[in-house]
Amino acid sequence: MIELKALNPHWLGTSEDSDFDLCVHSPVWLKIADKVVSNEESGDWTISASAYLFLKTITEDHAASENEQLLPCCGFNFWKVENKIIFGNCGTGINWDIWHENGAIIHKFEGSKENALKPDEWRNAVVRFTDEILAFYESYPPRKFVDNESKGEFEFFLNELKRLRNEVVEKNA
Repeated sequence: MIELKALNPHWLGTSEDSDFDLCVHSPVWLKIADKVVSNEESGDWTISASAYLFLKTITEDHAASENEQLLPCCGFNFWKVENKIIFGNCGTGINWDIWHENGAIIHKFEGSKENALKPDEWRNAVVRFTDEILAFYESYPPRKFVDNESKGEFEFFLNELKRLRNEVVEKNA
C-alpha cells in the first residue's frame, strides 16, 4: 500500500518574485506500507524534482548512496546533461534505495525493513503525484526567467517530466 500526495503546493518568494521560481514546493504525505516516509512536519520539499526522480524509479533502480535525494529540500538549479536532468541542491532531503526484483519494486529505508510494492501501485501513485504538479504549473501564469539559458533548461525539464509521465502511462495502458 502506498499513499503519496503534495500537501500544499506553492512557489517560494514574495508575490513580486515568485514568478521566477521554477520549482514547485510542498510538504509531502508519503506512506509506504506501515512506514511514514514524510508528513506535514518533515519539511518543505521540491516536489517538481521529486516527480521527475520518482518517474525514473518506475523503470530504473535508485541507490541512495549514489543518487540525488528523492525528496530534496531544494533543487535551486537544474541542468540538462546528456538528455537527462541533474538537480543542484543543498544535500538536505529524504532518500532511500529502490530496486526492481521478482516483479516487485522494493523500497528500503535506512534502519527499516524492505517494503515491496506491485509495480502498478508505485506507478499509479507516481503518475497521480506528477499530475498534481503539472496541474499546479498550468494553473499559474508562465514562469519568468533571468536569462535564456534558464528558460531553455526549464522548458527541457518540463517537457521531460511530461514525456516520462506519458511514456509510463502509454506503456502500461
